[in-house]
Amino acid sequence: MENKRKVNPHYKFTNKTIPLISIAGLSLGVMSFAALVLEIVFTFQKGGVAPLSYGITTILCMIFSIAGLVFSIKGRMMPDVYIYFPTLGMIVNSVNIFGIIYIIGRGILSM
Repeated sequence: MENKRKVNPHYKFTNKTIPLISIAGLSLGVMSFAALVLEIVFTFQKGGVAPLSYGITTILCMIFSIAGLVFSIKGRMMPDVYIYFPTLGMIVNSVNIFGIIYIIGRGILSM
């Protein structure tokens, strides 16, 4: 008689991993989103007058969001990876980019 171990039938054996590049892309997106929210809150508290430093921060957030989007797309295209973090990174970074475009457009139209 062989002593066989019982294996859980619901356990899935896989070689999938979470790509670190997609986690980096997601973290860039979250940091950019937090900076943008803080900018909007501080500008609202100042009555809609934003100093030059807020504009520079917005440009840096745009650069970080584009880099995070590229990282997330690269992570999504890798073989045998879980797609949760790359997809979430693409969503967050896309929202950041469209939000920045909206903010810049509203600023241009209000001049």
